[in-house]
Amino acid sequence: MEDGEPNGDAGEELKAQNQRASVQFKAQHALVVAFFLLLFVFHALGIYLFCSGFLLSRLVLQDRSQCDLPPIEVQHEYTVGSIGSGCWHPKSFDKAIVILVDALRYDFTVPFQPRPGDEQPRHFHNALPVLYETAVDKPSNAFLRPFIADPPTTTLQRLKGLTTGTLPTFIDAGSNFAGTAIDEDNLVEQLYKAGKKVVHIGDDTWHSLFPGYFEPNLTKPFDSFNVWDLHTVDNGVNEHLFPLLESDMQGRWDVIIGHYLGVDHAGHRYGPNHPAMHEKLKQMDDILRRMIDKLDDSTLLVVMGDHGMDVKGDHGGESDDEVEAALWMYSKRPVFGSRDADSVRPPLTAKERATDFDDLAKVSRLTSAQVHRYQGQYAKARKLDESATSSTSLLWQEANKVYNIVKIATRKPSKSEASRIANAFNAYQTEHLRICRGLWARFDLVSMSMGIAALIGTFVVMAIYAHGIGADRATITPLLLGWGAAGTVAGAVIGAAVGFLPSLSLIQTSAFGAAIGGTSATLVGLWPARKILKMPVPRTFWGGLCFLVTLLLCVGFASNSFTIWEDEQLLFILTTFGVLMLGSSLGQASREDRVLGAANSVSFLVATRLSSLSRLCREEQMPNCRSTYYASATSSTSASWQLIIPVLVFAVLPSAIAFFFGRTRNYEGIGVVWVGYAMRVGLALVALFWVLDAADDNGWIPSVSEPNLKTSRVLIAQIVLALAFAGGYAIFVLASPLLNVQHEAAAQAVEPTSPVSPEAFQTDEPIFTPLNNAPEKPKPKLIIFGYANTHGTRYLLLPSLWILALLLLQKPMGQGTLALCLLSLLNILETLDALDQRHSPLGPTLFALMGSYYYFKTGHQAALATIQWESAFIPLQTIAYPWSPLFVILNTFGAQILCAIAVPAISVWKVPPKQPGLLGRVAGAMATHVLFYAAIALATVVEAAWLRRHLMLYRVFMPRMLLAIIVLLLVEFVGAVVALVGVRWSVGSVYEVFGWPAASSYCYMYFLLFNVPGVLLTLLSPDIVAPKAHELLAQPPTSHLISLPTPWQIPTDLATPLTAAQMALPDPRSLASWEEAFQHHPLPVIHNLSHQLRHHLDANRAQLRSLVGASYRDLLGTAERIVEMDVQIRAVEVELGVIGRRCDGRVVEKVGANLKGMRLGVEGRERGVWGGMAGTRVLEGCLRAAGRGMRRGGGGDALGVGKMVVLGRVLCKSLVEGGEAPAVVHEFGRRLAGLRRKLLGFVERSIRELAGDKTVLVRTLCAYALVTSSSAKDVLRHFLQVRAEQIETRAETATESGILQVLEIYKDTLGDARTLFPRMFAESLSRLGKAPLLQDAQVRALTEPNLDVYGVWIAPDVQSFTPWVRHEALPASEVNEGLAAWSKHVQGCVLGAVTAYLASETDVHAVLSARKKIVSRYLALLGGANDAGQSRATKALRSAFLERLSTFAVDCAHGGRAALDGAVVSGGKAVAEQDRDMWQLASRDFDNSHGALQLRQAVLQRRHGRDGATQAVCGRLDAWVEKWNAFWEVIRRMRSTKWDDDLDFEFDDLDDGDSLLDALVKEDPEELRATLRQATTNTIRGMYEYLQKAFDAGGDAAMLVRLLREVHRRQRILAERTGTTGSDSEISRTLFPALHRKLAEDIVGRTLKEHDRPQKKQLVVPVSLWDGSPLLPVQPSPATFRLLTLLQRTMAEMGSDLWTSDAVDALKALLEEKLPKIIANPSSEGGEMEPTTNGHGHGSDVRADGDQDDSGLVETSRVVNSEAKDSVMARKQHTQFLFDVLYLQRILRRPQATYSAEGSSQWVAELAETAELDTVSVERLTKSASDYWKRTYLLFALLAPHAV
Repeated sequence: MEDGEPNGDAGEELKAQNQRASVQFKAQHALVVAFFLLLFVFHALGIYLFCSGFLLSRLVLQDRSQCDLPPIEVQHEYTVGSIGSGCWHPKSFDKAIVILVDALRYDFTVPFQPRPGDEQPRHFHNALPVLYETAVDKPSNAFLRPFIADPPTTTLQRLKGLTTGTLPTFIDAGSNFAGTAIDEDNLVEQLYKAGKKVVHIGDDTWHSLFPGYFEPNLTKPFDSFNVWDLHTVDNGVNEHLFPLLESDMQGRWDVIIGHYLGVDHAGHRYGPNHPAMHEKLKQMDDILRRMIDKLDDSTLLVVMGDHGMDVKGDHGGESDDEVEAALWMYSKRPVFGSRDADSVRPPLTAKERATDFDDLAKVSRLTSAQVHRYQGQYAKARKLDESATSSTSLLWQEANKVYNIVKIATRKPSKSEASRIANAFNAYQTEHLRICRGLWARFDLVSMSMGIAALIGTFVVMAIYAHGIGADRATITPLLLGWGAAGTVAGAVIGAAVGFLPSLSLIQTSAFGAAIGGTSATLVGLWPARKILKMPVPRTFWGGLCFLVTLLLCVGFASNSFTIWEDEQLLFILTTFGVLMLGSSLGQASREDRVLGAANSVSFLVATRLSSLSRLCREEQMPNCRSTYYASATSSTSASWQLIIPVLVFAVLPSAIAFFFGRTRNYEGIGVVWVGYAMRVGLALVALFWVLDAADDNGWIPSVSEPNLKTSRVLIAQIVLALAFAGGYAIFVLASPLLNVQHEAAAQAVEPTSPVSPEAFQTDEPIFTPLNNAPEKPKPKLIIFGYANTHGTRYLLLPSLWILALLLLQKPMGQGTLALCLLSLLNILETLDALDQRHSPLGPTLFALMGSYYYFKTGHQAALATIQWESAFIPLQTIAYPWSPLFVILNTFGAQILCAIAVPAISVWKVPPKQPGLLGRVAGAMATHVLFYAAIALATVVEAAWLRRHLMLYRVFMPRMLLAIIVLLLVEFVGAVVALVGVRWSVGSVYEVFGWPAASSYCYMYFLLFNVPGVLLTLLSPDIVAPKAHELLAQPPTSHLISLPTPWQIPTDLATPLTAAQMALPDPRSLASWEEAFQHHPLPVIHNLSHQLRHHLDANRAQLRSLVGASYRDLLGTAERIVEMDVQIRAVEVELGVIGRRCDGRVVEKVGANLKGMRLGVEGRERGVWGGMAGTRVLEGCLRAAGRGMRRGGGGDALGVGKMVVLGRVLCKSLVEGGEAPAVVHEFGRRLAGLRRKLLGFVERSIRELAGDKTVLVRTLCAYALVTSSSAKDVLRHFLQVRAEQIETRAETATESGILQVLEIYKDTLGDARTLFPRMFAESLSRLGKAPLLQDAQVRALTEPNLDVYGVWIAPDVQSFTPWVRHEALPASEVNEGLAAWSKHVQGCVLGAVTAYLASETDVHAVLSARKKIVSRYLALLGGANDAGQSRATKALRSAFLERLSTFAVDCAHGGRAALDGAVVSGGKAVAEQDRDMWQLASRDFDNSHGALQLRQAVLQRRHGRDGATQAVCGRLDAWVEKWNAFWEVIRRMRSTKWDDDLDFEFDDLDDGDSLLDALVKEDPEELRATLRQATTNTIRGMYEYLQKAFDAGGDAAMLVRLLREVHRRQRILAERTGTTGSDSEISRTLFPALHRKLAEDIVGRTLKEHDRPQKKQLVVPVSLWDGSPLLPVQPSPATFRLLTLLQRTMAEMGSDLWTSDAVDALKALLEEKLPKIIANPSSEGGEMEPTTNGHGHGSDVRADGDQDDSGLVETSRVVNSEAKDSVMARKQHTQFLFDVLYLQRILRRPQATYSAEGSSQWVAELAETAELDTVSVERLTKSASDYWKRTYLLFALLAPHAV
């Protein structure tokens, strides 16, 4: 026997030992996986308990409303309880059609309103105008209103809310795609029970909510989840709905519910701002118009949205765009309308409200009563006390009290009374809503506490398992699994027993008992191994850093701002880790480690920063965030440039993986096949998929239908998934290690080795001849490349196959970030190796952080609206369970899944193939990874419970908590089922090559402590078993890789120490059996000996396997070659046999005889007969060939078909003329005529194709010339005629796109004509007549005529027939002449189409855009054909646009005149004082969203005396000015238009290019400006004339002044805008003074009338108030003050805004004229004037009329009583009167006024003379009057503009 060759028994024993080790490893691995699944169960139970207490659903009542039992007494004259006439309210319609347009946002239905920063309409604007138009044009037939949907805004929850009237709860959102039947009172059930026939068509969600309620024969549900399908559901609804509207179907239904999904799907797929949304809304507009046409008078049409959509087209949250939906109702009968004019027009935004309180009061009362009844039943079912509903009870009583008071007082309430009723019941409903939300948001704190306790217990178990065990975790896992499983079962049983108590929930207590029992038992199971346990606290820098980061994240989630900006926090944390790893790498002692660690750290930092460029912002981050994941912030599709990302991933990612494999020489074998080929092909298919997707979205391939593109994409996706999972897993499971084994020749013999010492057996070196000291024979060496990283590269095949599937399910931007994630994972693996930190928590924690970070970078946020639902249909045509939800999960959590799968690579990267304890280290790394997510989940759960009343709970904290618990469960499941199971195949394949490791001695402790006998032994003999168990556990794992006896064979000297002699190794040859070894030698010696022998056997086995494998591969190659040669030989033999049969002698003789007979026949009389037969056969073949060519669209060559037709005609003619032809020949002639017509039709169709190949077109034209015997000129004429007809057809549409298509045809025709004629076509045509037709190569190549057989029999005239082609020369000049004539005709068509389009277009922006496009396209033609005709046509086209724009300008200017129509300018009166009372505004409601702007405006309007009519006119004038400014901006844009950008030539290349460019950018805008200016001037003049006529007709002066000023102000604004002076017209210059004069007359008349009213008080002179020496008055008399006060008050009543300086001057001028009359006519107040002292007369306080003066106040008059008793009194009266006159003169002084002072001076002189005053006294009085006015002018402010 050779050395090293074990005997048969030893070989069998080694084989059995290896088999046992394999079984033990697999069993141990299965137990580890089971333990992680047990932890998964613990987490699931804890999460269930918490969520069942946190996400509560409301209690569902089984009560139903009944028709004959109204919720409250009906007050109106109506008998309740009749289904036919209406249960609780008279019905208005017999039938109803309810159209629910999913996601119909309110702003989709109203006209676009420009706002600052949002001046241009989006694609979704103005695309669905029918709702707004009908509501405005026919307010009695239709109305449109916004309504606010309650969140969550998912379809199922909105349908529940709309049909039941209840609020959806958050937990219902999870059932959006698997709804259950509604089991409470709802509209559909009520209609069904009332005997109504309800038909539903559309979204199948209705059928899951209301099963059995719809008419089965008419109802048609459609799948609702396929968001990529925009048309199937909508088309299906149309197909089944419109037939029901026919008259013969009216009796088969009462209510139709049509649910359209196209708008919602367009939003999900593209976003609202996309052309697809515009097209879908236009389609809905057409559908609704058709429904309106088919509607009868007894049917109500309701159109509504269930919710809105955000800027990206998603929904589910509570943003404004998501909750604002539209509601529209329509009837052919005028049943709608309101007495309030303000509530008729639909609001322009969803924030505005227009309310008709008359109807609202009735509805609010009835609705509130039903709500009140529901609240009573709900309180009874929930057993609520009265305090919970006391507030609503009080409001209910108060509302009914208000209603009864109003009803008793009046039969029909007024608007204000109806408002009071509605507000009272609305207050009740609001309070009830608050209470219900409080009830349905109540939290079960007991259940939540149970869940938190279970999560804490599981967290403790995981923390100890990951960082608290000081030995191999895999060996202690079975113990923990057994105890944990037993505790779970026991806890569940105990919990179930407790759950039977009446007040407890069985499911709750069972779940809590199982979770707590399992975790507690697991911790108890650690007690026997307590010596190897340690506190799970960080002991290294990296461990402390990981702990700190995790703690900070857990604490940070208590802040809403931290949670909102989590993606930025993670970027900072990962960057920090990268910088620290870079610094640590630079500090390594080994240069190789420094370079490796630093390079990969830098690569990690770069990849992290690159990935940060991908962002999807959540709503709360705006406006400080800019989304880049999609094409824009309002889109759900990728940008075109992002398609380069999949291509880069295809080019870079496989090469990068191959680089990491190649660094350790592991890029070998199956790794090259998968990474280099299969993966690259898969990535190429992924890139192709997304290119096709973008082509479908953007319409890049119009020739391919959307279903075909969809089918192609789905097929590609399925191929990729099959390649990834089927092919990838097959490779992963069956692959061998990625090694390269090379042979090296044997070296020379070496000296004999020294005797083997015991110490030699302690090394790990291979021992080939350990049994003797003979010289070693020279042996060849095996060099194994890739040995150092066998485990790591073998396992990385698993993440590489998963990354292929995950990349497919990501959008292009997400693919780039996910690829960077994988590269970062590889960088971390290399860095951990350089830092020697593969056993620290750094790697698992970093992987977890990267999973969370790249979750955000792949286009997701902790919000429901960011879920990319369309990923469910990437590999599917329609929804399929469970695959569709699974694909959504893979898309959403792809980053966490990838990082979790990569975690085992941390422990197996660059470790030896037989590394001991490998499974335990993998389990520890996975436990650490899951522990991070468990910490985040526990923290978010606790914080959500603590902040359960926080305002941002449902917006921030709860979504993040749900994300954390979902990720925890997903990562834990993936880590156990995918990653750890993958370790079994990866590590197993390596162990199959290098040998399975023996079971660790920790199994001894497992058998001892877990098996029942071992447990008993432990309890009975703890002094023997426990020390040995602790000793074994304390030793390093490498020191006891031995096989163990069973628990019944435990040695009695377990604690006896061994001597050195006992440790000496025996001679293996002296051992007869393994039993002898165990009987005479201790376990350590046996272990060392076994280790040495096993190492020796493993090395030899590997060498033998390598040698045998190489020989076997050579042998297989030889065998394959032999088989291949055998197949080829057989094929040759078969072919030779066929040839032999054909060359048989008898066959050859027969052929020769036939040939001889044929020759004789040719020379004889039978030639004519055979020639006819041959001609008939050839004719038939020509027909078949031509028919085949026509069926193939001309055969791809119409010329070939034409040759067959011509040849057939020649043959037919020859046969007919040669004698009596068979009847079939005439039939063939008719078929030839038909083929000729088809060919000519095909020629016309080919000419109409613009993008065809020119060579094919030339051959087609040649076929036309050949068939019709046409010349080149005829062909050109026909070519141009066909194109002209095509242009005329397109021009009939008169749309912008149609005109552009016409110009495109025009351009292509000019180019084709110049290209084809005359040279190219003439050359092709000339080649047709050079040889006989039967000698033509194309004709000879056809198989149908069989000319090789029948050619010799055909008549000679046919054989020699050469086509006669009229190929006379066609000069270029004739071509140009023909084109010129044709162009003139086409130009007329274009001009006519443009004129018709402009006549129908009403949008100036559309006209301006069309002008740019059409004229640019026309100028491109002008650049290609620079002639006078084109130039004239261009001018005509430009003039047409200019004429239309001029019409717009005139219409825009004339809008100002219409603003004055309807203004009330007659019979006006001043605004009453109570109408201007500021306190009256308290009764009105104002919108305070803009800083109380409405309130300020109302205050100003009231103060200025402006009534509603004036404000309305001002509003119309402002609208006119705004429209005018918009048109002026249009003109400005015309001047700034860049025409050169869209042209491929310069204007200088044209003869009149400069003048044409000037006309476009200068002359046309200037002419438009001139037109607008002139029209505006005429309009302003007309407005002045209108006001002049109103004044002449006696219109209200105040109203006219205000209107005139408004018009004048707008004139100034427009003049300033146009840059002109804006001089006033003659009418305005004359009208203003006249109006001011009329105002003054009115004011003075009213004042004097009031002032002249008789007074009871005696007139006295206040002498005691005089001053100076002599005493003179220093203040006017009270009568003068009274006059001025009356004047001021009258002016204020008229309106403070009227009194400009010109108006005040006019008033003063009139007063100055009236002053002599006032002075000349003394007051009729009567009585005498007497001097007073301190206000009292000298005599007594009794007045002349006998009345007692109680107030002590006396008045004086400004006139002198002519009957004064004495001269002193008269003089004093005249003195006071003189002061009053001077005071009034000072007040009435006007600047720049010419006074006729003669009368005034005369009065002053007379009064001074009468009062006996000298000049000095008069001057004193004048100065006193002036000074007093300066002190008192503010009392009369309206008179004071020029007084001071």
